[in-house]
Amino acid sequence: MRARRERDRASAELPMTPMIDIVFLLMVFFLVTIKPANVLSHLEFLRPSGVPGPSAAVLRVAVDADGFALNGMPVDVEGLRAHLVRLGGLDRNQAVVLDCSPSAPHERLVAALNHCASAGLGRLSVVSRGGH
Repeated sequence: MRARRERDRASAELPMTPMIDIVFLLMVFFLVTIKPANVLSHLEFLRPSGVPGPSAAVLRVAVDADGFALNGMPVDVEGLRAHLVRLGGLDRNQAVVLDCSPSAPHERLVAALNHCASAGLGRLSVVSRGGH
């Protein structure tokens, strides 16, 4: 009778090795067949609407070695600051493009960026005119 109980208990145990093999096979299957999400397709950014609005015009600030130019007109530091403050009071969403010459010192570009920040203008783009 005792031998029969031990034999019944031994037959009631499940072998773990085949189950572990199946778990690993399923894990490999899911890793191979998973399709990762395209992170770039979920980024949100503003696109131009194509509809002209009150701030459709772009203000161009040229930063050169010899000074600044506002939409092609030469201007000194105080004139630039005054114009940016006036523009910031009218429309804080105005787009400003800082067109920096390679020969312009960095301090001049930083000064133009500081004037834009103090005027409350946040839509800024900095571009370079070629060169190194």
